[in-house]
Amino acid sequence: MGRHMIIRLALIVAVSLFIIPGCEQRPKSIEDLSHKIRTVSYLVENNVKIVRIELDGVFGRDEALYFFRAYQEMYKILRKIAVYFPDEQQLV
Repeated sequence: MGRHMIIRLALIVAVSLFIIPGCEQRPKSIEDLSHKIRTVSYLVENNVKIVRIELDGVFGRDEALYFFRAYQEMYKILRKIAVYFPDEQQLV
């Protein structure tokens, strides 16, 4: 094995050791799912747990772009809620 091949292999192993632990971290709360989340509040009404997610509101320069990006961000958040917090899906 050449010296360059050993250096490449060592770099791949080092990068893998840094990346793999970060991929396994699960979010502890809904707030950890996106940096765009401002607040998350919970309410129980008629035995139904309601989760209200408020986004920070910085999405674009006009209304159409704002609502499109807000929709995209909420879609990503709701998909993550389904994966990481399945018990909190009664009503969002």
